[in-house]
Amino acid sequence: MPLNSPISTLIVLMPLILLGIFSFFIFRRKKTERAEQNEPLAEDNAEPLYDEPPLTEIRATVLRMRCEVNSYGTKTPHCHEEYFVTFLDEYDKELTYAVDKDTYLTLSEGQKGTVAIVNDRFYGFAED
Repeated sequence: MPLNSPISTLIVLMPLILLGIFSFFIFRRKKTERAEQNEPLAEDNAEPLYDEPPLTEIRATVLRMRCEVNSYGTKTPHCHEEYFVTFLDEYDKELTYAVDKDTYLTLSEGQKGTVAIVNDRFYGFAED
């Protein structure tokens, strides 16, 4: 088979064409990866990623405190404790919230201060 034939030319050029296509996609992928690495992070943006829920502060007095204990299991008994504090606001409305154990232990009935609430959940208490 002579070297000038179209088939021999195709046999020689086909691997070169495939190598060119393969190289194009490899370099294109590397360029895209480099561009993604140089993108600014969300922290660098001036706008917040999400809206923060509003914090509501209410002047109140600790009215009642209670602890609920649930035990379950026979072979290996378990205990689950939940702590609740009821506040009386300045409009004589009772507000009851679940609190963590540390907060429960630092509060006492009759204590006056400001209750912080986010999305109808207890956030904190600051004594006057």
